[in-house]
Amino acid sequence: MYPMPEPFKAMYREEWLARCVALVEGLIDEPINHDVRITCGWPSRGGLSTARRINGECWPQDVSTDGTSEIFVSPLLDSELEVIAVVAHELLHASGLMGHRANFAAAAQRLGLEGPATATIPGEAFKQRVAPILEVLGPYPHARLDPKQVARKKQTTRLLKVSCASCDDEDDPYIVRMALATFERGAPICPIHNEGMRLSNGE
Repeated sequence: MYPMPEPFKAMYREEWLARCVALVEGLIDEPINHDVRITCGWPSRGGLSTARRINGECWPQDVSTDGTSEIFVSPLLDSELEVIAVVAHELLHASGLMGHRANFAAAAQRLGLEGPATATIPGEAFKQRVAPILEVLGPYPHARLDPKQVARKKQTTRLLKVSCASCDDEDDPYIVRMALATFERGAPICPIHNEGMRLSNGE
């Protein structure tokens, strides 16, 4: 492990993530000989799954028009340890270990990542290795998103009250409700008074 740089305070989330990539690359066995971009964003699938949630994703350099590996870290993560573990996992993919077969699983174990190769978690060895990096990085400038708190407002159609002038003076008026666009196409005729109906001031 190379000497750690001085601690710094990231102003922006992507600045923190980019610095994280630069430092974690030193833990990877295979050198990454191409650029890596990283951002906080939803993976292409499974980002909100409750059964097998995907916390990170790496798109290989051969699908990028400028030959850059693209890494996405889920907005559901706000723990520095969780994020750096995801970054390490995805950097293994960026190094050429695509998929989660034996070579990837072995490399992940050497880093100290534990659990299934498809959903690794930081083990004690990994925590010890990244502790100096986390000291340099400081707090992750991100607030976790909680999709459960999103208020889903029901879409309603505003229907307007339509009546005729004569109906307004009766105890049981004839009232129609319709959309403004429908009313503007032509006012209906009141079947009781045979009068053209108009928008009511009441509603």
